[in-house]
Amino acid sequence: MTCTNYAGWTLNPSWAASCEGLILRNRPEFWNLAWLMHPELDDLVGKDYHPGMSLAFTKNVIDRMDHGTLVALRETPWAFMEYWQKADTGDLAITDGLPKSYLQTMSDRADIAQSRLYPSLPANVVRLNARRLTNGTR
Repeated sequence: MTCTNYAGWTLNPSWAASCEGLILRNRPEFWNLAWLMHPELDDLVGKDYHPGMSLAFTKNVIDRMDHGTLVALRETPWAFMEYWQKADTGDLAITDGLPKSYLQTMSDRADIAQSRLYPSLPANVVRLNARRLTNGTR
């Protein structure tokens, strides 16, 4: 399954000069979780990496990501949050250092991502799956 980009943007290529930036640029699952948990990432839109710049929280995201979370991050933002609300028992190491309101922040950002990725259609519009209508042939 292809992993969608929840944020709608990613770090500039210059961030590949740092280990954290390289991982976040090349692993959309890590990027998605970092973006949901850390709104301060939005301050980096369009900014280039400079030696010494650091994304201090990324080590926590990278080192403490479990397989179930990694797989769930390949789903839609709402599907991921449904998984996360069951998985997050309040004592996950990956949430160390986050403010108490982190779940609300993640939920709000998941709503933003969901509406950007899957805009609602007017009531009189029906979405068709053309492959299904043609038995998978074109």
